[in-house]
Amino acid sequence: MLKRFLGVTVSLLLLFTMVGCKGYEGSTDTVNSVQLTDDGGYILAGDTVYRNQGREALIIKTDADGNVEWRLNFAGLGLAIARDVQQADDGGYIVVGTTQLSEASNNDVLLAKVDAQGDKEWFQTYGGDGADYAYSVQQTPDGGYVLAGSTNSLGTGNTDAWLIKTDAGGEEEWSQTYGGPERDYASSLHISPDGGYILAGTATKDSVNGWLVKTDVRGNKEWDQSYGGDENDYILSMQATADGGYVLAGSSWSLGDDYSAGWLVKTDAQGNEEWGQSFGGNAGDVFTDVRQTRDGGYIISGDTRSYATEDAYVVGWLVKTDAGGNEEWSRTFEEPLLSFIYAVRELPGDGYILVGTDHSTSLATSYLLKVDPQGDVEWFQTFEGAAGVADTILLLALLLTVLLFSALYFLTYYRDMEQRGERKLIWLLKFLFLGPIAAAWYKVYRKQEAETDQGSNIYRLAKGFLLPWSLYVLALPALLFGIIVLFDTSVGVEHIGESAFWGVVVYMLYILPFWVLSLIVPIAVMMFSRGPKKTKL
Repeated sequence: MLKRFLGVTVSLLLLFTMVGCKGYEGSTDTVNSVQLTDDGGYILAGDTVYRNQGREALIIKTDADGNVEWRLNFAGLGLAIARDVQQADDGGYIVVGTTQLSEASNNDVLLAKVDAQGDKEWFQTYGGDGADYAYSVQQTPDGGYVLAGSTNSLGTGNTDAWLIKTDAGGEEEWSQTYGGPERDYASSLHISPDGGYILAGTATKDSVNGWLVKTDVRGNKEWDQSYGGDENDYILSMQATADGGYVLAGSSWSLGDDYSAGWLVKTDAQGNEEWGQSFGGNAGDVFTDVRQTRDGGYIISGDTRSYATEDAYVVGWLVKTDAGGNEEWSRTFEEPLLSFIYAVRELPGDGYILVGTDHSTSLATSYLLKVDPQGDVEWFQTFEGAAGVADTILLLALLLTVLLFSALYFLTYYRDMEQRGERKLIWLLKFLFLGPIAAAWYKVYRKQEAETDQGSNIYRLAKGFLLPWSLYVLALPALLFGIIVLFDTSVGVEHIGESAFWGVVVYMLYILPFWVLSLIVPIAVMMFSRGPKKTKL
C-alpha cells in the first residue's frame, strides 16, 4: 500500500513538474524561408524567440518528409533573425539576416556560413551607426556572395537599397546603394546571365512604388523601373522567368478596394511591364513569394483577409495562375490554421512545399507543408522552440527536488504509528502534496500527547527532518538557479538578468508553495482541532 501510494505521489509530482517546465520553456520558432536541398530535403531559415525577449537566428534541416535532421540556433550573436538561406557549392549553407549585437546598437546585416552538418564555420556583420537589413543572398560564380537589403547608415537618402559583394570568407569586397531622398529598399535578388545583378523592392517618391534595379558586375546601376499607381504599392518577391524577363509579387493599394490587393507583375528583360494582375483587395491581401512553375504559370504565397473566415482574422493563401497571370485556383489554410505563408517552392515531382506561421495564439507555431498540385495538404510538420541550457537545468532541478520530497515522504512515515487518527491526518497531508514539513510539524505538536518511547522517537525523527533537511532542500533550488544564471547561453549573455528573473519566478511558483503550505496547514490544524483521542489498534 505504501509503495503504491508513493508511486502515485511521485508520478503526480513529476507530471506537475514537467508541466511547469513546459510553461517556462516558452520559446517559439518562426520560419521565413525554405529551399530545396541536393539530398531531396529542405533547409529553413528563421528565428527563435524566447519569453525573456531573447531572439536567435535559426536554420533547420529536414529530410524529404519534413522530419528534422538538425537545427542550429546562432547563440551569442545578439537579437538575430535569419531571412534567407541558400545551399552553397560545397554542400553547406549560407545564411543572411540581421542582428542587434547590443541594446545600445542598431541592427546590422548578418552573414553566416555553416557546413553540411549544421556546424558554424564563420560569420560576418556589416553596417554602421544606423539600422541596416538584408533579406536575400546568392552565391556568385567566383565563390563569393552577394547580399541585398537596405541601409540607414550609408547612401544619400533616409534609407537606401543596399547591395554588398563579399569574397568566399564573407569579407566585403564592395557595396553600392541605390535610391532617392526617401525610403528605398531591396527585398529580392537575382544574378543575371551577364554577371550583373537584379534587385527588386520598393522606392518612395510621391508614393511608394514597386521597383526593379539592374546593375553591372560591380554593382553600378544600368537601369531601373517603377511599377504601381498613386497609392502605396510594394514588391516583396522576384524571380527571373524562362523568357528572360521577371515576375514580381507583393501588394497594391492602388488596385485594391480601399485595402491592399495581392499583386502580380510580369516584365520583359529590360523591366518593362508586360501585364499586371490583382487578387482579392476587399479586406487586405499580400503576396509574399512567387515562383514560375514548369507549365509556364506561377505559384504565389501570401496571406489574405478578404477570404478569411469568421474564426480567423487572417489566413495563409496560395494562388496558382496560368502564364498570363489568370487565376486557376486558390487555397486558404485553416486545417492546419496558417496566418501567414512566407515562401513556396515547386517540387521536382508533383506539388509544392511551403512554410508559414500560425499567429492566432500568443505563442506562434511554424509549419512546413507539402501540398499536391491542386493545393490540398498532404502532410505538415510543426516546429517548436527547443529547450535551452537554462530549461534543461531547470528540469533537472525540479526533478531532483521531487526526488527529495519523495524520500522525505518515505522517511517521515513511521510504520508502527499507534494513533489511528494521527495516521489519517498524516496521510491526508501527504495526499494534498503539502510536503514533509507538514508531517513533521504535526508530530511535534502531537509530541505532548505521545509520552511513550515510540512517541519520543517520532519527535526526534520529526525534529531531525524539520531543521537540517528542510534547509538543505530549500537551498538546493537556489543553488541550481545560480548555476542557470552563470551558464545560461541559450538566450545570450546580455539577457542573463532576464533569465535569472524568470528562474526566480518559476522557483516561487512551483517550489516555494510546497513549503509555505507545509507551514500554514499544521498551524491551522493546531488552531482548529485538538486531534482525536489516542486509541489502541
